[in-house]
Amino acid sequence: MQDKSIKAIYKNKFFIVLFNLSHFEATLFNNNKDLFLKNKAAAKIFIRKNRKAWKAGDRFIQKDLARTLKRISREGRDGFYTGK
Repeated sequence: MQDKSIKAIYKNKFFIVLFNLSHFEATLFNNNKDLFLKNKAAAKIFIRKNRKAWKAGDRFIQKDLARTLKRISREGRDGFYTGK
């Protein structure tokens, strides 16, 4: 399995999860753009604000995932199943 160099960064009291996209992941995101646009939550995550296509090496940042992981670390499984 390829090392994704996933990083969790603590900055200004917020955790951010990020990694650089592979060619496969960028293509997958781009090929599913129409599907993501049908779902507001998915579009927020997988469609860039400027609507440009993803390419290999682009940094993919998941702030919501970081918040969820932080909540789980503080509150355990209930932080996930009964949290926000």
